[in-house]
Amino acid sequence: MDVHVPLVVPTVNLKHLDVLAHQQKSLGLDNDFLVCNSNCAVSGIVVPLAALQAHFGAIECCSVVTMQAVCLPLMGSI
Repeated sequence: MDVHVPLVVPTVNLKHLDVLAHQQKSLGLDNDFLVCNSNCAVSGIVVPLAALQAHFGAIECCSVVTMQAVCLPLMGSI
């Protein structure tokens, strides 16, 4: 990940889009910007984690395994 390219999950960290003005200036982008959106696995995890963090404080560690790359080939042709 590049520090100038925010990973945005709108329901959790929409304020990260505030970095775009700095990004455009730093990278010399006139009317363009770079944003990375999360995949389906990340979206489903960070929303409840954000709620837990808001209620209990910082989360020190979270281990996640997705089997997306394994499951699709095992399904065969659909």
